[in-house]
Formats: sequence, C-alpha cells, structure tokens
Amino acid sequence: MEDKKDNAINSLIIDKMMDKFNYFPNDVKFESVKKEISDEANFSKIFNTFLTKLKEFDSFITNHFSLKKIDINYICSHYYTIDSDLINYLENKQTEVEKYIKDIWKEQMQTNVEHTCFFIILVDKYIERSKKISEYEKNILFWTILYHDLGKYKEMNPFIKEDIDLYDYDKTHPFKSIIIFLNSAFEHELFFYPNDEYKNELNKIYKEEFINSIFKSWNLEIYDNKTRYNISFKYIDIIEKFFMKIKSQEQNEWIYDICVLIIFHQSLPNNEYCMNSPLLDVKYIKIFFTKRLVELMRIIMVYDSASHSMLSGSNWPEEINKNIDKITKLFD
Repeated sequence: MEDKKDNAINSLIIDKMMDKFNYFPNDVKFESVKKEISDEANFSKIFNTFLTKLKEFDSFITNHFSLKKIDINYICSHYYTIDSDLINYLENKQTEVEKYIKDIWKEQMQTNVEHTCFFIILVDKYIERSKKISEYEKNILFWTILYHDLGKYKEMNPFIKEDIDLYDYDKTHPFKSIIIFLNSAFEHELFFYPNDEYKNELNKIYKEEFINSIFKSWNLEIYDNKTRYNISFKYIDIIEKFFMKIKSQEQNEWIYDICVLIIFHQSLPNNEYCMNSPLLDVKYIKIFFTKRLVELMRIIMVYDSASHSMLSGSNWPEEINKNIDKITKLFD
C-alpha cells in the first residue's frame, strides 16, 4: 500500500516539480508544539473550501495536462500556464477569503494571488510528506502565508507618498503586511484578553506607538538607478515592546509567532548572490526567535522562494538552507 501511495504522489505534477528542483528545507528539527486550536483561530475551518480546492489542484492540473498529452518537461518550460490554470480553477472558490480580508484580497487578485496559493500548496505538500509539523504549527504557517504579501504594491504610508508604479520590487511589504494582519486580528477578535488592563494597553501600544513607528521607519534608497523605499529597524524597540506584550499571554503566542514570521520574512539571510537587506541583527534574532521559530521561518523562506522561482533551476533552497543552518546554531 505504501508503494502505491508513493507512486501516486510522485505522479502528480507539482510533486514532480518539487522533486526535480529539490524544493525542500533541510531536515527540520525542533520541539514541536501541539496545542489545541480554537475554532476562531483555525485556518482549516475558516477557509475550508478554499483550502480544500488548493489541496485538490495538483490532481486537477495533472489530469488536465494528461488529457492534453503534455509531459513534465514541457510544463517545466511553460510554468506560466499553470499560473493561469490555477486562477481559472479557483474562480468562485475564494469567497471565504474575500469575506474575511475583503477588498485587500480583491486587490491581490489582480497581482499576487497565484503566488500565495502556490505557496500554501507547496507547504501543505511538504507537511504531508515530512510528518514532522503539528497541526498547531501548520495553522501558524498557513495564516502567515495568507497575509505575508498582502501589503505588496499597496500605498499605505500616511507620512510619505510612494510611487508604487516605479517599483520593480516592493521592499516595504513585510511592514505593510504586518499592519494588515494585525488590523484583521483585532477586527476578527483573535486576541485573548485576560482583563481590561491588558486589552487597553495592547490597543494603546498598537495604535499610538507601533503603527506610526512602522511607517516612520522607512528609508529612501537607490537600487538599479531607481529610487525606492526600504524598511529599517530604527524603531525596533517599539516592535519588541508590542510583540512582547502579545507574547506575555500564552493564548496569544500563536499570533506572536505569525507576527514574527510576517514582519521578518525578508530580514534573515537568504542568498549570497541576492542577499536580503537590511538583515536583522543577531541580538534581535535571539530576542524574537527560538530555534523552533527559525525552523518555521526556514519553511516560509524556502517555499516563498520556490513559489516564485519554480522551474528556474535556481539554487535558492540550497542557499536558504545554508544560511538558516547558521542561524539555528545561535540556539545550540
């Protein structure tokens, strides 16, 4: 039975792509958390139809190309055809996400939805294969992926005027995406409040300090002879203050994990040939991360890259794994 299952897995197109280009994190080793997930925090329940359709997409697309007698080698050189097929396949199957995130998701439908969807598909496949990630951590990963790019190419900063049209790449999007996620978390009442004092202080830090600090921390830079904004960590103390307030309540630790994964998903070392910048200082890596959270970030970084660069034959997973291996040693 196991051989048949493996053969079935290996016959699916996206699984073949993962194997062909070795899109896998290094062996992830950490002490897994196996906490209960409340219904209001459960990604799989809230977005059940959407997630189910994503899980079924590989079978659909494999059958689709099989009927056309198109082989894996052709698909590997025409990856964009799967992008368009995914969008058509998901038509009218994203109502749960649209209701939850509203206009922001509709805006993303025009630019970046296929990346986010492939990201979820790849991580789900990795989790199914590895058998090492708990449901609690899978929940954290899925929430992170859904929100990680929602700020991309979106004008949000009240203090400066961005010309998004000039951007080849929006380096500020992790900071904008964390604001979108936190606004959503407050709106949908995902936070646990043990008392009014905690609730009032959390809201006050967020509204009076955190949001302004995020937007005031941007730096103007020249890249490839073009002007663009990038993030900075000049107000890292405010980020720390707010995040630690979240983490101080055990029931909110899952939100803390998502916040760290979103805001810093382009702040750990990735590829020597195209290094993330700015990088988070080791001092703050030790403050915000644990070995477990670094390993979850490894999964995020490998499949964030893979869902962008599938079929390119690039060495991004290899480079990411090499650099994250160095980070995990900080916690030995």
